[in-house]
Formats: sequence, C-alpha cells, structure tokens
Amino acid sequence: MHFFSNVIVTFMFLSRLEYTFGPLKTVICYFLTGIAGNIFSIVVQRQRNAISAGASTSLFGVIGLILGYLIINWKGLDLVGPAMKCQIYCIAFFIIIFIIIFTPSAATDSGGVDYYGHLGGFLAGVWLSCIHNTIINTNR
Repeated sequence: MHFFSNVIVTFMFLSRLEYTFGPLKTVICYFLTGIAGNIFSIVVQRQRNAISAGASTSLFGVIGLILGYLIINWKGLDLVGPAMKCQIYCIAFFIIIFIIIFTPSAATDSGGVDYYGHLGGFLAGVWLSCIHNTIINTNR
C-alpha cells in the first residue's frame, strides 16, 4: 500500500512541479530532496542499527517544495482569479493534512516506514523553495 500510494501521489505532484519549473529543475529537486531526506534520517537515527532508504523522501520533498513555493508566491495568487485561488487553497490544506497523517511525531516503531526520512525530505523541499531565485527561477 505504501508503494502504491507513493507512485500515485508522486505522479500527481511531480507533474504539477514539472509544469511549473520545467523537467530539468524538477529532476534536480527530486533527487536533492531524496538524498537530503535519507541523510537526515541516517543522522537522526544514528543510535539505531537500521538503515533505510526510499523514494518517499523525494515525495515529501516535492510536497515541501510546492508548499514553500505557494507561501513565497502568496500575493501572486491574486492574479489567477478567485476560483483558482480557492482550489489552490484547498489543495494546500489537503497537503498539510496529508503530512500530518503520514508523518506522526511518534516515529519510533513505525512498521518499516521511515518517518524521519519523510520529515527530512519535506524540510529539504521547503529549503529549496526558499532559494528558488537561484535554483527555480522560471517564467511559467
């Protein structure tokens, strides 16, 4: 179930990101957030002997990148019109709910799901969106 939901959500969010930023910058951001999320997980869980890696870190990085981009361009959303602005607000709300549900604070016995990796990927995505003038400068 975890793999299936990753594929579906990655397709949905990554296609939106690719349309906004272009394919090259999307691939770069996808891999950077995945690597950063896995490194974050290793650093946080260094007392445990378990090593985990996965694409969920990239997925949460894409989610963090989208939310950070929306926050940075909050005033610019007035240009898209009230109906589209409402849709963007609703999507952002559901993304936040998704993060709350799938990144619990009690990440100790997670049944094989690396919640610290999710958090690390998300934080890397938010960080990448904060430096968007140098990495994600687009005219779309």
